Amino acid sequence: MKRIFALLLFAAVLSGCAGEPLDAQLPEESSRLTVCTCLPEEVYAPLVLEFEDRTGIWTEVETGTAPELLDRCADGRCDVLLGCEADLLESAAGDFLSLSGPGEALDPMCPPSDTFAPVSLRSLVLIYNSRLIRQNFPTGLHSLLEEAWRGQIAFADPENSDFSRTALAVLRQEMGEEALSRFAANLSTLLPDTRSVIESVADGSFCLALVPEDAALRAVAEGASLTVVYPSEGVYRIALSAAIPSAAPHPDNAAAFLAFLQGEDAQRYSLEKSFLDPVLESLGSPAGNEVFFDAAATGKAQASLMALWRAGWEETP
Repeated sequence: MKRIFALLLFAAVLSGCAGEPLDAQLPEESSRLTVCTCLPEEVYAPLVLEFEDRTGIWTEVETGTAPELLDRCADGRCDVLLGCEADLLESAAGDFLSLSGPGEALDPMCPPSDTFAPVSLRSLVLIYNSRLIRQNFPTGLHSLLEEAWRGQIAFADPENSDFSRTALAVLRQEMGEEALSRFAANLSTLLPDTRSVIESVADGSFCLALVPEDAALRAVAEGASLTVVYPSEGVYRIALSAAIPSAAPHPDNAAAFLAFLQGEDAQRYSLEKSFLDPVLESLGSPAGNEVFFDAAATGKAQASLMALWRAGWEETP
């Protein structure tokens, strides 16, 4: 668990009056917020700090995988679930409060919902190790089903990774249910998370993978020897979203945080700093050849998706 403080508040806590209990120096309950997120710190921390600075709301951040965070939402300790793929939030829509609509028009790639708020868009891309692959380059989602790549594809366990669940849903939407068993047959093992997937391709343990564009571009910016490929079938656009659990102890502060995330300043941060794309239509920059991902339908079919996956994975030798 990590706590993010506005700089002035942090200084005040550290230099409080001698002998005064720490709890006495913290804000009142009405001025607190707990955000649970699966986003990397370099993405969420600047947004949380800016929100604290503008509102004075003391914000605590808990991190984990999306499935882990969903389990925490029911215990009354989480105010905002941030950064999950929209289809996963749609699958648990009954656990969240209803939201008012956004103040501005959203990108057409954002799925409509009454229970979650899209806060950024990410694209799905292929990556491959450019030292290992010098011919017959992967070009699209269909490449993941080719026998030539059997045992050479990195993939995170969809039981723990919401991105992997979304990736499976994209494969099913693009190529049908049979694609899941064919894809499973091409895998030799499952990795713990997306970071491990990218690192394993970069270090040559595997040759290629399907990953979020923003994570791939951050790795390339840090010096990873990776080539990024936008699938020939089209660029699937996935909405990273936020939701307020029904048991949230500070729903008003949570609503203020969601409004901030969908505001122009936070959206420009997505555009300029995080390798994610904004959700505001006024700031959008269509890449062309975009494919709408039906998060609502996928969320409602989450159980059948995972049943198909488990059946295919269990048959893998």
